[in-house]
Amino acid sequence: MNSRSPSCRSRRCTTAAEAWWQRYLETLSRQGVGDKARPWYRRHVERLLAAQSGQRARDLSTDAIAAFCRDTRSLLSADWQRDQVIDALCRFGQAIGAPWRQTTDWPACRVLLGSDDMSADELSQMMQAGVLPDDP
Repeated sequence: MNSRSPSCRSRRCTTAAEAWWQRYLETLSRQGVGDKARPWYRRHVERLLAAQSGQRARDLSTDAIAAFCRDTRSLLSADWQRDQVIDALCRFGQAIGAPWRQTTDWPACRVLLGSDDMSADELSQMMQAGVLPDDP
């Protein structure tokens, strides 16, 4: 067993995993993620990993990410929570160098999380243009 094994129960594995999480949370802090939000970023990622039954995080498919977003929908009630899930997954994917970070259709995942405010196409156009929508 090594520290990447989901069934590793030794103190060494726990310590290595906790050390990784601590470094990751420090990175989020340097990136401007607030103190109160960082534990939630970890929880979102841990839920993603738990849903994948031992598959390496780096090797997840875009379909697995989309399914996680769809399955998470019922747990979220506010748009900011949906935004936080997407941001948490994106930052985690970037931190581990996961190919799915670049290939996942994030606007579509945002819609799967339950945003009724705009379509995936509208969100995608906004992200590409780098602008926010006009105020109502």
